[in-house]
Amino acid sequence: MKKKLLLLVAILLSFFMFGINAKAQSVNVYVFHSNTCEHCKAAISYLQSIKEKYDLNIYKYEVQDNDTTEKIKVVEKYFDVSITGVPVVVINNRHIRGYSESTNDIYIYNIKQAQDDSFIDEVGIKLGVVDKKIVEERKNNAYKISFLGKSITLNKKDILKNTFILGFVKAFNPVVIISSLTLILMILLLGKDYKYAFLGIIIDFILYFILSSIVNIDGYKLLVLSKLIISILLIGLSLYKVNEKLCLYNINKINNKWLSVLVLIIFFIFISLLKVFVIGFIPSLLVNATIIYKVVYALCNTIISTICILFMYLIIKVSKLDKYKYNDIIFSIILLIFSIILIIKPAIIGL
Repeated sequence: MKKKLLLLVAILLSFFMFGINAKAQSVNVYVFHSNTCEHCKAAISYLQSIKEKYDLNIYKYEVQDNDTTEKIKVVEKYFDVSITGVPVVVINNRHIRGYSESTNDIYIYNIKQAQDDSFIDEVGIKLGVVDKKIVEERKNNAYKISFLGKSITLNKKDILKNTFILGFVKAFNPVVIISSLTLILMILLLGKDYKYAFLGIIIDFILYFILSSIVNIDGYKLLVLSKLIISILLIGLSLYKVNEKLCLYNINKINNKWLSVLVLIIFFIFISLLKVFVIGFIPSLLVNATIIYKVVYALCNTIISTICILFMYLIIKVSKLDKYKYNDIIFSIILLIFSIILIIKPAIIGL
């Protein structure tokens, strides 16, 4: 039994590490601040604390400096706004005003989007930080991505080849692995068979294809709302299963299969949103490609999701964790911890 558990841990760790080794491009962050502003200091301090983790290039502009006046005008013109207060942080060609602890999630969200190799730092170009010629040359001639620590250059002419490479590379992400594990736990706790997993995969494919094909959609609020809904559902499910085993309070058993299906559908809507807004949209290299190529791209992503689900299922079967006497309680506790982390500190699990 110990050997099986050790093998299980080793496989999970190796698989997880394989999923997160892909490097992303560095991200430029532009901070307009005042040396006398406490909120500015807090914002800069937080960005400095995550600088190494997300490979940030932080450019600070003190609003009292004469040189900063022109740069503020550039940013105001680009966003068609008037900057009257600080801090103002620009990431992912978006400006974020003010600062509080909740702003950290907005920073992370935009940093992850700007890590995509297809991202063009338009604000950086206008501020003179990014060389427009180099960006245009890269954009017109080749498309570079990093995978497993190695740089891969894709020629724009090889659309079919690029479709497969981008589809699979983008799918190797902690979001896919974690969502697959969570889905398996949900199915086990609901007492349903694995056809529900493949129902979810179909839903995920359709939603991911539709959402990732839409350009310039701002889904941050939708993502936050769906995260809250699925967290509440998962917490409710895990507490129900714990009660069912320990009889903490009286409640009728939930045997409604449609309720189970509804929970799974909502979960996959949430995962589809995550994959689009965390992993990224269809890369710019394929934006003008035909619908067939976009379908193939989304299908490659779905294949990775399917492999992850089968992998998790195999681990559970080989280790016989689903036959263990207290498996429902163990799985429920794991699901409960995951749900709480999803609300309080999603960055811990790479979301």
